[in-house]
Amino acid sequence: MAIEDYAVDEPFFREWKARRPGARRSLERAARIAEALDPRTGTVPIVTVVGSKGKGTATLYASATLAAAGLKVGTLSSPPLLTNRERIRIDGRAIDLPTYERLATTLDAVLRRNGPDDRGYLSPTGLYTLVGVGHMLRERCDVLVVEAGMGGGSDEVSLLTPTVVAVTRIFAEHVGVIGPDVTAIAHDKLAVVRATTRSVLSIRQDHPEVLDVFRAWHGPAPLDVLDDTAGTDVAVDWPPALSGPNARLGWAAACRLLDAIGMPHASTERLRSVLSTVALPGRLSRHVNDQGRHWTVDAAIDPRGVTAAVEWHQANVGSIDTLLLCLPTVKDAAGVREALGARPFVPVKMASEHLAFDDARWAAPEIDLTDVDGALRGERVLALGTWSFVGAVLARLGVRHERAFTA
Repeated sequence: MAIEDYAVDEPFFREWKARRPGARRSLERAARIAEALDPRTGTVPIVTVVGSKGKGTATLYASATLAAAGLKVGTLSSPPLLTNRERIRIDGRAIDLPTYERLATTLDAVLRRNGPDDRGYLSPTGLYTLVGVGHMLRERCDVLVVEAGMGGGSDEVSLLTPTVVAVTRIFAEHVGVIGPDVTAIAHDKLAVVRATTRSVLSIRQDHPEVLDVFRAWHGPAPLDVLDDTAGTDVAVDWPPALSGPNARLGWAAACRLLDAIGMPHASTERLRSVLSTVALPGRLSRHVNDQGRHWTVDAAIDPRGVTAAVEWHQANVGSIDTLLLCLPTVKDAAGVREALGARPFVPVKMASEHLAFDDARWAAPEIDLTDVDGALRGERVLALGTWSFVGAVLARLGVRHERAFTA
């Protein structure tokens, strides 16, 4: 749930909150809602971004690259950071509250006419996808960049027809929800590719099962894996650590889309100017609070991400006086513990309707986020965890995210 809750959020979460144990979301019903909302998804080129981690960064850099080329860009991202309005952006700016209220009212009316049935529930991320795409098309966006909520073929983004598909790193995230193992998850991510898709791009993958799926790929478009240096010859100050490859993936996907529709690329000067405005709070972003304490905040949730964040902090900020770590029960706690070794950290939990926490995984009991101030030591804090945790931390620090980039 977003940090800034509005009463009009309710239609998006209605069926998810009322779902019965074991219920699954229904793409069949989502398609029917899509028809009722009239999103007309086949009318504009689309970049669809899938993967386990890094999708948000790739989505924003793809959007900014397309905007730099002079196109009106609709961006749909998931999950939000501070407010659900951030899920739907046009040319980098989140929709305002009156617009969000109108969209929610329209959705409410459609849901009342098409009530729940035995085929499954309508997921919040799926409804934001359908409503957001419809809104962006009515606003006459030239192109769309759509981030998958969870999965690929199992996600409502599979109702769209992408021109380009961008794949971030895939690992054992949501095992048992998307699929029984990483192989099934990788197949599900790639299931968004359609017969009309012109290009499929991925960053370098490191999981053996994902590599096997990639080697066996025989889709309608070739699957191109970018090397780690892709885009480094462009005069752009790319974001640090693991965000860099994802940013360059977004840029490359946007370039493929421009080529597919016969649009010229932005000049190097124009591209650099727009990409320099991309805001990535929660991706190794640095902030100073009212007490003068220095915070580095990153949405690292797996051993590789946590290790990268710690190493980057040590190299660029200095010692870590307090390490806060917020990982729900479903995350790889054992792997993160091994990656941290003897490094001390403070395990943090959050009150949440959809995330469970189990302090038996840690040597020390988890403390609630609302009590975290008493656990802080020193001037330099590194806060790592899920997007909901990152959003809560940034809200406490007074960070805003109304504009993701400026074209």
